[in-house]
Amino acid sequence: MKKKVLSFIALSLLLVAACHPAKQPTLAPETIYQEPGVSVITSFFNNRQQTISTLYGNAEALKAASGGSNLVAGAEYRLITWVQKGNPLWFGGNINDAVKTVESVQISGDGVTHYAVISGVTAGAPAERTKFVLGLKASVFP
Repeated sequence: MKKKVLSFIALSLLLVAACHPAKQPTLAPETIYQEPGVSVITSFFNNRQQTISTLYGNAEALKAASGGSNLVAGAEYRLITWVQKGNPLWFGGNINDAVKTVESVQISGDGVTHYAVISGVTAGAPAERTKFVLGLKASVFP
C-alpha cells in the first residue's frame, strides 16, 4: 500500500512538472528597413568593416540598375548600411544589427544627381559616394 501511494505521488509530481508552457525561442532583434514603394536592388557585405548593406530603389531605379544607364529621371536610390552581428540561431552566420548609415541618391528630371546622408556618417566625398551607389548593379533573381 505504501508503495502504491508513493508511486501515485511521484507520478502526480512528474505530471505537474511536465505541465508548464513550452519556452518560445526569442528571435534576434534585427532592424529591417521598410519604406513603401521601394524594392531591393542588390545587397553586399564588407567583412573588414563588419557591415551589411542593401540598395533599395523605386521602379525607375530598379529598371535603371537592371539595364544600362543609371541616370534615369525620377530614379531614387537608398543605400542602407547595418553593423554586422553574429546570428544567435545559426553558427557562423551574420545578420544585421543597428543601422549605421542611410544614404539617398535621386536623379532629377534634367539628369542632375542629388546625394544626401539621411542618417549616420559616411567616409567619402558626396561625388565619390554617388558614383559608388550608381555603379551598383541589380542582383539577378530567378
